[in-house]
Amino acid sequence: WAAGKCGQALEFTTGDNQVVLDPMPHPRASGTEISISFWSWGASNVKRNTSILEANSNNGRVTNIHHPWSNGHVYWDQGTGGYDRINKNPPMNKLQNSWTNWVYTKNRATGTMKMYYDGNEFHNGTGKTRQWGDPVRFKLGTNNGNGSDWPGKVDDLRLYEHELTKDEVK
Repeated sequence: WAAGKCGQALEFTTGDNQVVLDPMPHPRASGTEISISFWSWGASNVKRNTSILEANSNNGRVTNIHHPWSNGHVYWDQGTGGYDRINKNPPMNKLQNSWTNWVYTKNRATGTMKMYYDGNEFHNGTGKTRQWGDPVRFKLGTNNGNGSDWPGKVDDLRLYEHELTKDEVK
């Protein structure tokens, strides 16, 4: 534990440093909406090819957030049997050495996926209607293959079974 934005935060360093989460709070496959929010403080050595959070079903990836990936973009992946994806390159100061509030949403009924930081919509995509599976593995601080460790602090992780509105995000 380390000092966090909202009390105590989980601190991750590189190399098999992760938290295995209970997959039950993740929205079920029968749902049509999901939102994930958290505060992050990326370490000064935040590298490329990281996953801050990943959930998998027996059929593969369900939810993944690359924070960042090889091209410096943040990726929001959601779905099973292939996945819907949006990605964009944020300012580096949103990824390291400062607290940033991130929110990721998906609404299968409207086909929208969105990314927010610090209360502002950062990126969105449409036509994103792929269903997700029920996760059996859920990790924070790395991907399920343990090869994409994310160094930094995470605080106030929340999962919702509905799409947060812009007002709720702020």
